[in-house]
Amino acid sequence: MMSARSIKLSLTFLAAWLLVAAGQEMYAIAWGTGKWWGEFSPRWAAFFLFFLLGEALFFIFLLLVLWRAHSLSRLASLFVRWRKRWRVARWLLVVLCLLLPVWFFQYTPWGIVVRGQALRGLIWSLEVICLAFLLTSENLPFSFAGWAWAILLSGFSFATAASLHLVTSFPFSLGWSEGNRLWDYSMLFAAQRYSLLPGQARQVHLSLGRQLVGGLPFLYPGLTIAQARLWLGITYILPYIVLGWVMFWKARSRPAWGWLMAGIWGALFLLQGPIHPPLIFAALLTVLAWGSSLWVGIPLLVLSAYFAEISRYTWAFAPAMWIGMLEWVSDPWEGGRLSAQGWKRVVSLVAAGLFGGTVLPNLIARFQKVGEGFSFKFTEQPLLWYRLFPNATFAPGILLALLVAIGPVIALVLYRILRGEWRLNLWQKMALLAPLLAFLIVGLIASTKIGGGGDLHNLDMLLLGILFVVALAWRDEDFLFVPALRAFPFALSVLILVLPAWAALPRLAPLQVEESMIPTLLRLTDTEVNYKLEPERARRALAVLPQPARVEQALRVVRQAVEEAKARGEVLFMDQRQLLTFGYVQAPLVVEYEKKFLMDQAMAANADFFRGFYADLAAHRFVLIISEPLYTPIKDTSYAFSEENNAWVIWVSRPLLCYYTPVETIEDMRLQLLIPNPQAGDCSEALPQEVGHATP
Repeated sequence: MMSARSIKLSLTFLAAWLLVAAGQEMYAIAWGTGKWWGEFSPRWAAFFLFFLLGEALFFIFLLLVLWRAHSLSRLASLFVRWRKRWRVARWLLVVLCLLLPVWFFQYTPWGIVVRGQALRGLIWSLEVICLAFLLTSENLPFSFAGWAWAILLSGFSFATAASLHLVTSFPFSLGWSEGNRLWDYSMLFAAQRYSLLPGQARQVHLSLGRQLVGGLPFLYPGLTIAQARLWLGITYILPYIVLGWVMFWKARSRPAWGWLMAGIWGALFLLQGPIHPPLIFAALLTVLAWGSSLWVGIPLLVLSAYFAEISRYTWAFAPAMWIGMLEWVSDPWEGGRLSAQGWKRVVSLVAAGLFGGTVLPNLIARFQKVGEGFSFKFTEQPLLWYRLFPNATFAPGILLALLVAIGPVIALVLYRILRGEWRLNLWQKMALLAPLLAFLIVGLIASTKIGGGGDLHNLDMLLLGILFVVALAWRDEDFLFVPALRAFPFALSVLILVLPAWAALPRLAPLQVEESMIPTLLRLTDTEVNYKLEPERARRALAVLPQPARVEQALRVVRQAVEEAKARGEVLFMDQRQLLTFGYVQAPLVVEYEKKFLMDQAMAANADFFRGFYADLAAHRFVLIISEPLYTPIKDTSYAFSEENNAWVIWVSRPLLCYYTPVETIEDMRLQLLIPNPQAGDCSEALPQEVGHATP
């Protein structure tokens, strides 16, 4: 049995550790602010002492609550009566508790200063305590359901804020591929935005399914870059919660609070990937087919599998496997056998999924030439198995991160099976285990492919498969939000709630801050950059956007260079194509040699492709090239994405910097302008050995 004493001891030690760690992080912030007392300024010395006093009082109060609760019974009763009486104020406080930490971390400069995990954990803990009290409906200060709601709602508020983090009107790319990806999305429904040269194909290096999802807002002619980013942010939160709610509602529709809570948890669980929205939509169609009449289910499965395949070829079999799991396990299995109706449903729906994922795409591609040429096979690019383990690209490594993400819920499901609380026969167990193993193998291989391994998104089918298993187990009995009596399942239940809810909180930070705050932020974060000498480097070090005046200056530089160049020949936007998409710059679009496509060819060492690229460079086909800043150092595995960097340097940077020369580099805009190098001469030494000599 899970004794009250063991719970109290665990909470006491956890609180002590968190408070000590948070105090150390606050000390690191305050130290170095002046010379009044050691390296404290008077203001920060007072604040630090006040912080320590607050921590001490909080710990004393926590000890009283845990070990001398009877001494606070009158106070607790008073607060419970207040909670019942002031219903409107109670819910206003709930909203305030949810919004205040998001505002603090993502929309104030303190989100840059308070980056330590312990300090963020302490603030979250205080938020959860307040929410748990406000959301408890019983005649007690707290309940397990109140704690669960508090953790899930706060976690979902963090996840929503993180999804909307990049919503800004900043015209330049916010990441390595962010700007060009906006261009990708626009080409399906808004190709008329571009001045296409005669004979150029309207083709992008992105699957049709992802173009459909990302490109929908481009049906609106006046779409701005901020609105496009808002749409993309919404697609990384709304489909998740809809899928979670529909899945658990289909599993068990009563009570309503149960599937509402489970749906939020499901969304947070999947966001640990994260998972590309097209696969979420395919999973949603699969769930809608689950238990529906075959007249409805079969078309839904065909559509689900087809949409999955045109989004990513490795997803082609996922809907058929998911529906097989759901239908096979949810059948009554009377007499230890699958019923005749069960056989009919499993065979029909799995066949529909296989047809939609394999046969239908080939038929459509044959007659309309849609969906071809978007994906590469695993064998075309090297596999980097070391990324399964802790590395510079992804600190925990794929295996450890996956264990943290799925370990607790898998352990709890297995615990219930082993104890006979969820009864499955051998064939039902095999129907769950076999697809999950297949998803695991495919996901691990995809994660080790060069270009991957930076997070868990390649294990998307596995995460969804595990969520389906949880829904099936939850259909039998609510086990997610009911306090377990034994220590092991109780601990697992806590981890199942806390880990997904925490995942987004470390990512919250402001994109913009006032210029006057920069020196203070540099000092508080111990960032060693001289703001007076290098103001833009200081902003980059703090990961905040440049000032609007500098952005306008950079746009003027690009516009002037493009205007002068396009009158003399072609301008290649290898990067920053969103400047064309949203009308910041006017120029004919050259669709070849887009940065992401070049990177894929470089990682595959595609010498045949690059011979054409080098020939165009040698001939100085382009009067001007817009790129990210190019560098030539080769890096070892102590650097993040070192193999990708080296492939880019060998196949793109070195040859390009031989044939062309930079005339303008603006680091904080991820921008470089290059013109033909009149002294290029023989660049054969700059070319990869596989290519040799480029002939214009």
